[in-house]
Amino acid sequence: MQYRCKEIRVGKLLVLAIFSLLLTSGAAAEWYNSDWDYRKEITFNQSQINGTHQDFPALINISDNDLKEKAQNEGDDILFTSSNGTYKLGHEIESYNNSTGSLTAHVKVLNMTNQSETSIYMYYGNSEASNQETVSEVWSKNYSGVWHFSKKSGDIDDSTSNDLNGSEEGTITRDTSGKIGNAYKTDKTGSGVVNLGNPHSLNFGSGAGSKFTWSAWIKPVDYTNVNNGYIWLQHERSYFIQRSSNNMDLTSNLNGGQHTWVSQPAAGQWHHLAMVYDSGTLRLYFNGEEENEVSTSIGGNSNEDVEILSTNKFNGWNPDGNADEFRVSDVARNIEWISTEYNNQKNPSLFHSLGSQEKQGSSAKYIHTFKKGTKTPRSFFANNSVATIRTAGSFASSPDLTVIDREGTTHIRSATMVNVSGKFEYNYTLNGSTGWYDVKINGITWENVFYQGETWQDNFTDADGNVFSFRRELNISEPGVSDRWFEPVDKNLDFTFSPDNDSIRVVAWNGSRILETPSQVYNVSKSGEAVSNANVFFLSSLNQTENRTYYVVSSKSEYTKSYTGLNNTNTGLDNKTENSYYRAYFNISLGGLLRTVENKIGTGSSLSGSEPMDFYPQLDVSAGINPETKVARIDSTADINVTEGPLRTEVSVNGGLDGETDYPYSVDCEIYAANPYMICEKNLTTQVSEDWESFYFNGMVFGDSNFDWSSYRNSTDDIVTTSLGSSDNSDITGIDSNMKWITFFDNSTGDGVAEIFLQRNFSTASGSNINLRDNSDNDFYQELLIDGTTSVSSGDYWYSKTARMVYNGLKEQNSVNNNYLQLENPVKISEAEEVTNDNEVVTYSSTGNVSSNDSSSVKVFSYWSDDTFLDYAEINITGNGVDGSDTELYFNDSYNIRDAGDFTDESWVNVTLENSTVNAGEISANITVFDVSGKSNSTLVEFNVSDSTPPEYSNIVNKPNNTADLDPGNQVNITANITEYSNISQAFLYYKNDSASNFSRKLMSRESETDFVHKYKSNFTPGYEDNYTYYISANDNLDQRRNSSRTNLTVEWDYTWNFDPSLNGQTDTFNKNVSIGNLTINNTGDFNQTFEFSTGVFNSRTWVNGTKLPASFEVSGNGSTDFFSVNATTRDSTSTEGLDTFNLTVENSSASPELDFSTFDVT
Repeated sequence: MQYRCKEIRVGKLLVLAIFSLLLTSGAAAEWYNSDWDYRKEITFNQSQINGTHQDFPALINISDNDLKEKAQNEGDDILFTSSNGTYKLGHEIESYNNSTGSLTAHVKVLNMTNQSETSIYMYYGNSEASNQETVSEVWSKNYSGVWHFSKKSGDIDDSTSNDLNGSEEGTITRDTSGKIGNAYKTDKTGSGVVNLGNPHSLNFGSGAGSKFTWSAWIKPVDYTNVNNGYIWLQHERSYFIQRSSNNMDLTSNLNGGQHTWVSQPAAGQWHHLAMVYDSGTLRLYFNGEEENEVSTSIGGNSNEDVEILSTNKFNGWNPDGNADEFRVSDVARNIEWISTEYNNQKNPSLFHSLGSQEKQGSSAKYIHTFKKGTKTPRSFFANNSVATIRTAGSFASSPDLTVIDREGTTHIRSATMVNVSGKFEYNYTLNGSTGWYDVKINGITWENVFYQGETWQDNFTDADGNVFSFRRELNISEPGVSDRWFEPVDKNLDFTFSPDNDSIRVVAWNGSRILETPSQVYNVSKSGEAVSNANVFFLSSLNQTENRTYYVVSSKSEYTKSYTGLNNTNTGLDNKTENSYYRAYFNISLGGLLRTVENKIGTGSSLSGSEPMDFYPQLDVSAGINPETKVARIDSTADINVTEGPLRTEVSVNGGLDGETDYPYSVDCEIYAANPYMICEKNLTTQVSEDWESFYFNGMVFGDSNFDWSSYRNSTDDIVTTSLGSSDNSDITGIDSNMKWITFFDNSTGDGVAEIFLQRNFSTASGSNINLRDNSDNDFYQELLIDGTTSVSSGDYWYSKTARMVYNGLKEQNSVNNNYLQLENPVKISEAEEVTNDNEVVTYSSTGNVSSNDSSSVKVFSYWSDDTFLDYAEINITGNGVDGSDTELYFNDSYNIRDAGDFTDESWVNVTLENSTVNAGEISANITVFDVSGKSNSTLVEFNVSDSTPPEYSNIVNKPNNTADLDPGNQVNITANITEYSNISQAFLYYKNDSASNFSRKLMSRESETDFVHKYKSNFTPGYEDNYTYYISANDNLDQRRNSSRTNLTVEWDYTWNFDPSLNGQTDTFNKNVSIGNLTINNTGDFNQTFEFSTGVFNSRTWVNGTKLPASFEVSGNGSTDFFSVNATTRDSTSTEGLDTFNLTVENSSASPELDFSTFDVT
């Protein structure tokens, strides 16, 4: 069945015109009786259940504050029903403590199975109810006797209708801790026995069809002197503990035959024993596992009494230990029953879980918070302010409210809300910790309903006194669509003042106080920690048409702060992100796609059908009659990147259909802390040109039984709702190619999932439509973009932007439509210029220097203050130096002003110049200091440094400076560059030869002075060959003298020459004179030199300057150069053809070098 409606806009009013009958919504599990106010669901752990069992007596062992506060003191009003909420189950309360809410009960579960989830309801909260126990109904007719050993005096009661109550004979310790509540204890020397008399119901016959099951919990004390104490004694059917080689053995005795358990019970520990007899076969079980199987007979019936913890008739010994929960049945229980019973009794808290408290009529459709007593949505509150918490739903009476802060502290517990015009309200005065608050309505938890923020001081100073100097006003405007809670606000901003990355905050201003709002910064551009651009994200609640003012504030200081909200976990292949509405799982092995979601407002269970839930893209590449299917969901190599944050988490997936690079796809989903939807963008491109068909781009797959209804809004704004039955139902194909949204919901469980279509951009599409399908396995929708065979080209693309919504299905499709309208009409964000609260320039109160002379370091100091924060300084210090009187001695344009790592409003700015940098004379220090807003001020510190150092020699040269020119009688000219920052009074040249005893002194003449470098000159003439030494001595005006280092010169006559051949090999006929080239000799010596030319064995065939070798030639001295031509003859005609290598040698044994040579070939 379907119903259809039309959305009509009249001004700002939204009207839904109904075109056909609206179906009545389904209901949650029905309420047992209106006299009971509360209930909780108890769910059994399928992994602890083996097989399927009818009428299973489940042990319920819980401790619960709600039970303590709302149940009767004796627990008489406690009852249990099946999962439908109304069918009352038999139960027995073994114990109940109203001071702690501790309950031990046995409940008959109609169908306990591991094939599906089994649950029951526990009801309480009826002060007028009589005792609701129906003990005998718990234990079916197959139970012959059940003894809990819970009574501390009187008869030992049997819980079955057989009334096999035992009597205590002798002394038994009856007040001891048991496995299940209380237990009984005996010792080996005692005389205590539980006597059951001689009941016929425990005689199971001896025929072929005889059957029985016996079970108990025992806890032996020790192994010392243990000897055949009976646990159960019944004529020829007994079970006892006996000592064997310092161990304990468990033995059964049937018809005279002894059969032993394999395991030996450990002393001081509880053990579960079971014995099953089935028509001649005996099976023994230890701690839920079968240990022995034998064939035996059961033995005949007896008129003797049946005893528990019995004395051995032969030696008088009793069992030594504790015993609890004895059960006997007249059926043969199977291993599945025995092991399930063992699991249930061994660890009840693992076997079952207790749900949240529900109050009668507890179906809340929403929970919102408002400014006190108004209809103005607010979600962020200051301490001691009042939040109006408002809800609506199907309540039979005023619902209960519980408020819990992020530390887990309960501030309001089960307070009754007030009915205000059909809605229920509670004015809560905040008095807890900063952070998110959860709210329970009738025990159902709604997470992150509101937030308590920090109240700031004036002038944008936080609660800790940290000043935020920069701010930018943001105005958020609701466009007249509807009230909004936790609307995502995402704004990219430039930061003029380059604040610290960890200082950016968002605050709200209500005209009287500043309240910090949780925020997140991402996509940051920064240098170091100085931010120039970033996205600022926060959540805002505002009513229809409201304008709200926020400020993005920041500082130069690092003010690290952590917010809570989203919970991100990487669990193997799954990347889980959890917000207040849902848990979303993106799976690496499934193409990185959304595997499933769990609705925290609904059942909390997985809602997917065939995984992944996000099933597409998928296409067929046409290839004749066998198209090849390409899908994203099998790409196990897809890259998934999760950018986490407290308010916004981004999951980015990049992969290829079938893992192939020709079909790259990407999915990018943004998840917000307190919003029911995630924004997902999906892209697919193709790198090949080919034919496609059956191309599905979007679609989600859900389990067949998860939802009862589906609604969609088509392109003409019709809203259609259709029922979804279990198994295979009619499909609705070709709904619309431009759908606005589609949703699946269950208005009894509260589960709801929707896809809202925000943007589509396809380069190629053919036969597009959206299908709604309902088969025996799944409910799903498909967005088909290409139906029949269609050609696509390399570079074609497909893009969509959707909002995947997980919401409270009790509100049916209304919530989806409202979110669609909000997403289609986002809030408007306007920003102002970034400003600062800095009003004054920096000031200095003390300046100066600490200095004496140019032999020591100089300290330049200044003290600065500002009305906000000092940022940095630019410092330029000049004085006498290599560049003159304006030499830069120090420069720093980013001098950080820090106090223990943080910016400060007062600071010294000090610079120390090392003595190696300081020179005598005037020094000027120009200091400019900036505050965090860029305002600056400068000061000039000037002072003189006295001269305490003698002149320094920067360069001394002598000319000539080579051996060839350093000859006797040749004048040596000496130039000295001397650095002095006052003045030089005189400079002398000292020189002598090695033969002289004393230095000769000669006054040097001053040639020039540039930038404190004084140039002095002098000379001397060596008279003969010898080693000479000279140095300079200069003193300044203060008569501070310094001598230069000594320089040694060698003065001598020299015989040097250079040889430069340019000879080439030649080839010719026999007896031919050929030109080989030429050579030059440069006589660099002081005298004429004679050189001998020779080619050895080839002298007769070699000519130099026309003279046959060997030959001598004289070359003039003092740099003269002579040129020589070289000729040679080929072999004579009497010789054979061949190559001769000539080695031309030029030699002068008195010169340096003595000889040189060159080779050439003649052929």
